[in-house]
Amino acid sequence: MIEVSVPASSANLGSGFDAVAVALDLRMTARARAGAGPLQVRVTGSQLPTHGGLAERVRAGMALIAEDPKSFAFEIDIHNDIPLGAGLGSSAAALLCGMTIANRARGSVVSREEMLGLLVRAEGHADNAAAALYGGLCFVLQEGPHLCALPLPVPEALRCTLVVPDRPLDTAAARRALPASYARADVGRSLQRASMLAACLASGRLARLDLATRDCVHQPYRAALFPGLSEALEQSSAGVHVVLSGAGPSVLLLSEGGAGDAPDRVAACFRRAGVGARIVPTAIASQGLLVTEATA
Repeated sequence: MIEVSVPASSANLGSGFDAVAVALDLRMTARARAGAGPLQVRVTGSQLPTHGGLAERVRAGMALIAEDPKSFAFEIDIHNDIPLGAGLGSSAAALLCGMTIANRARGSVVSREEMLGLLVRAEGHADNAAAALYGGLCFVLQEGPHLCALPLPVPEALRCTLVVPDRPLDTAAARRALPASYARADVGRSLQRASMLAACLASGRLARLDLATRDCVHQPYRAALFPGLSEALEQSSAGVHVVLSGAGPSVLLLSEGGAGDAPDRVAACFRRAGVGARIVPTAIASQGLLVTEATA
């Protein structure tokens, strides 16, 4: 039996658009056993899909390693605790589960660095992919064929809380909402804030996250697509920094210590707009992809 565990991931952290992500301790676990018949993928857990897309992503991940994943006579059970369609990297996690199972079945012919490249080409998001693979905080740089991922130690004081709306937001629509070009002043502000974000996280000096997490490149445009999101992103307070998780609609709260009543205030913004929302306490996952093998 091969057991694979992959964490959720939250990308951008405000100003770090397409450049940084953090792994979160909500995980997708896949258990693959040799079966007598064709490949089967079953999904259980607290976050169940409404269609077969999650299982298809697992099969697609296998196909990145083996041309014909149906050649593997596996029974794969997926236990999923990552909210789906919520900007928390469930697609990257499912692909990575499938890739890892196929890679182990073939004798680990692909390294983790090569897996990252394959995952990015399939997923299109280097930030989520790197955090899912390596865990913790990951900064990424992608320029043409060149890909660099730099995992960083997580500041001890940094804490995370999620507010997850009950309604999904289409990632493709969130991408289309972004403008084709930006004003020079916005580019300058974005560069300053992203640089400060990296400096705060690398040094552990988190006091300036209030400025560093502010964004003018993607959050204002995506917030307009979802009821209550603009108001939710305005709920930052002393020591608590509210950002959009990936393309949304989930909201991530970064804090030094506890988040106080900020999660309740964020959830209330969605509820006033007619969208249910739940508060999901979580932690930063220091480990990304985990793999174990057993005879049973």
